[in-house]
This record gives sequence, C-alpha cells and structure tokens, in this order.
Amino acid sequence: MGGLLKANLIQMKRSRAFIVCVIISLCFGIFMALLYSYAWQNNEVTIQTVTTLVTQYGMDTDIVDEAFGMLPKNNLWAYINILLSDGSIIYIAAVVVSSLAAAEYTSGTLKNLIARGYSRLGIFSAKLISLLIASYIIAFAYVAGGSVVGLILYGSTTTIDTDKMLTALMAYICLFAALGAMYFMIATICRRSGASIAVSIVVPLFIASVFSIMAMAWKDITDISQYWIINQIVAAQNYVLEGSAWIPFVCALGYFGLSCMVGYAVFSRQDIR
Repeated sequence: MGGLLKANLIQMKRSRAFIVCVIISLCFGIFMALLYSYAWQNNEVTIQTVTTLVTQYGMDTDIVDEAFGMLPKNNLWAYINILLSDGSIIYIAAVVVSSLAAAEYTSGTLKNLIARGYSRLGIFSAKLISLLIASYIIAFAYVAGGSVVGLILYGSTTTIDTDKMLTALMAYICLFAALGAMYFMIATICRRSGASIAVSIVVPLFIASVFSIMAMAWKDITDISQYWIINQIVAAQNYVLEGSAWIPFVCALGYFGLSCMVGYAVFSRQDIR
C-alpha cells in the first residue's frame, strides 16, 4: 500500500485544482478572520453587557468567561476555533475530496491498478489516507491564514485552558477525518466529480436543515440533531467546555467507521472499466 499512497500523494501534489484550493483556503482564512475581528469590535459593548447580566443572575464568572472564550478578544484560540467550526471549510474540503476521488474513475487509473494486481482494499485504503491528508492541508491553510491575523491583532494569548484547547483541537481533527471519509464514500458511489461535489455539499447541509426545522415542531428531535456530523463540528468546543468531550470523539468514530464500510462495500463490488 506504500507505493499506492506515494503515487496518490504525487498525483495530489500535481493537481492544479488542489493547489488552487489551498491558496483560496489561505486567503479566505485571512479574510474571514479580519471579518470576525471587525464584527467583534462592533459588538464588544453588547457582549460585555450580556456578560454582566448573566453574572448578576448568579452564573459563575469562570463559566461566563469560558462561554465567551470563542470571541477574539486577546484570544488567538478564538480565531482557530471559529475557523474550524466555520461551514466554509466544509465546502472547500468537499470540492477537493470529491474531485480527487472521482478523478480516479474518469482517468482510468483504477482500471490500470486493478489490472496490475493491486487489491481493492489496498487501493481504497491508500486513496482514503491521501484524501484525508488533502483535507488536513486545506484545513491547515484555512486556519493558518486566520491565525496570522490573530497573532498580528492580539498576540499569542488565549482565554481557554491549554488542556481544553488541545482536546477541542483533537475533536476537530477526528471530526474532519470522519467528514473526509464521508465525502470519499459519496464520491465512490457517484463516480463523477460534478455529481460528487454537488451531493457532498447539498446532502449534509440539507439533513442539518431538516433537523433544524423538525426541532421547531418536535422537541425530542433536538437531542437527535446534535449528533449529525455538521452540528458536531459547529459545537465541538461547547462539548469540551461542558465536560462532554467524549461525544464528538464517539460521533467521529461512528461516522468514520460507517463511511469506510459503506464506501468499501460499494467499491469492492463495482464494475470498473
């Protein structure tokens, strides 16, 4: 599998679409961080007022500070957290994973690999790992852009405990792996770049929207909707602050395992020509 993985990484490196997406991610991260900073400066008084009110009603000051730890006031972690939980990175990852995975079908690479005697499990595993690496590179570029802005504006200080920050970061890493595996599963089923990108972007957001609408009518749906992967990414830090850090990790493991099993089950039975 090592040779297959190396070949996939070389192919990814030569992909113009991938390089363009990395550059766009970096620039977009800078833009979004500046936008968040501007929004914070215009809402700082409102946030301080809310903090004062909830404290007066008996809420512990430390809890209030942690709850607002996601806001970029002398807080580099705020930029990292906001960018990681931002839906924009999900769209970019969907485009990259879907286009790279589906390209194997249209270029005839899979047919040649199978004809050369490589096992389908080895091909699937190598492609999955390379796509996860691509997703992490995109995420890193996006967050790096925002972090540069945070360092310039507020320095390297944070308002969240280091252990909680690292736990939240690990939760994001696991959730992005699960999301990447889901996109790969979709691309394996669709086998075409256009269809894969469309389904990867529309379906997860559609499901999240359905849960949100249903939650308005049935209260119990709210408890179910929080376990959808998109909602898990948005609320990962909140779980850590509330002492329920195990939830995003378990959800990530479940989605990753299910996506891999379904994706490989489809891939192992496909007639590749």
